[in-house]
Amino acid sequence: MTGNIQEIIDAHRHMVDISELAKKEFGISMEVPQIILLIEGAPALLHTKELT
Repeated sequence: MTGNIQEIIDAHRHMVDISELAKKEFGISMEVPQIILLIEGAPALLHTKELT
């Protein structure tokens, strides 16, 4: 979990950097993994029993 959007941006930049390094150093070309944002809210959790 993260406290702010800057951490997500930094993580994505890090993945891009690693991908570029792998291509440069090892000739491995790969797509940069995408971060999937999951939003969890307490109100939704309160009603999960109704969904089952």
